[in-house]
Amino acid sequence: MAKVSGLQKKTTPEIMLRPFTISLRTIIFSAVLLMNVQCMQKPETSILSVQNTLILSDIPSGSGLAVVEDSIYLVGDDSPFLFQLDRQHVVRGRHLLLQQWADSVRIAKSSKPDFESITLADWEKEPSLLVFGSGSKSPERDSLLVLPLKAFHNPKRYSLTALYDAICQKEGIGRESFNIEGAVVAGNDLWLFNRGTNSIIVAELASLIQAVKRPAVVNSLKMEVHPHQLPQIAGKQARFSGACHLPGTDLIFFTASVEDTENWIDDGEILGSLIGVLDMNAPAQANSAHWWLTDKNGNYLPEKLESIDVLESREEGLILLAVSDNDLGNSVLFELRLDTSLHTKP
Repeated sequence: MAKVSGLQKKTTPEIMLRPFTISLRTIIFSAVLLMNVQCMQKPETSILSVQNTLILSDIPSGSGLAVVEDSIYLVGDDSPFLFQLDRQHVVRGRHLLLQQWADSVRIAKSSKPDFESITLADWEKEPSLLVFGSGSKSPERDSLLVLPLKAFHNPKRYSLTALYDAICQKEGIGRESFNIEGAVVAGNDLWLFNRGTNSIIVAELASLIQAVKRPAVVNSLKMEVHPHQLPQIAGKQARFSGACHLPGTDLIFFTASVEDTENWIDDGEILGSLIGVLDMNAPAQANSAHWWLTDKNGNYLPEKLESIDVLESREEGLILLAVSDNDLGNSVLFELRLDTSLHTKP
């Protein structure tokens, strides 16, 4: 089976990435990261570097990414499929999510389910991928797909309309300010990242599952909402675009992107993207450590990172995998390295 396409940029030897394991260096690394978060210090941008990029010409509009054992799972905001890749980025499976779009490669913007995030969770005691619609248009984008790892051919579909309405009420906003772009299951909780307001919503996963299955009880669901402050480029606000949990730690990585537009809804020129990290024990802390995606000269790369996950820990740092949507019908994978030797500004 052939690769989707060839490497476009490569600065390190090609190797097979091993499944992520917790090591002493990972624990030390996470402790240093946590110290930066707690002190609200911004590390030097040079500790984040692009190792490889790969254009996925057959996978449109990459928006959600999850690494599970030896597989990489991708969803697109206008694609009816879940794509399964191996660690060499070879497509090993294309699983239909929406039967009515079986003959479509891309779904029209007016009808698309806008799947923006994907995360792994135990759903009814079965390891499953949870795929979230953004909720930016109701009810078209209010779906949750539950895909058991052993039965991708039989996804369960739930309406999130009641849940999303409850979140909007909790935030005191309308749907015009609502756009879930990141979802993370960590410990007993689900974390949702709203790009519209740059806020983080936290709820107990077990209770949320019951609220999804029984919308009548959604008003009894306990939720926390934490506004977050992100930096700007040329006066334009960075906004959440994806998130993941660093296994074995209390840290969540997130991506955020900046577009030259007057609002978060319309597409605009991509000005840059960043990766940030926050402490799960202090979600109310409004600031976080972050690193801009830059070239060797420190210039912002005009890439729109949409999602992120952790590949593995190496001696030189964490290896992260991110996906971007180039708005041309292609997706781009970024293999990133976050150095373990952190040097912070005073």
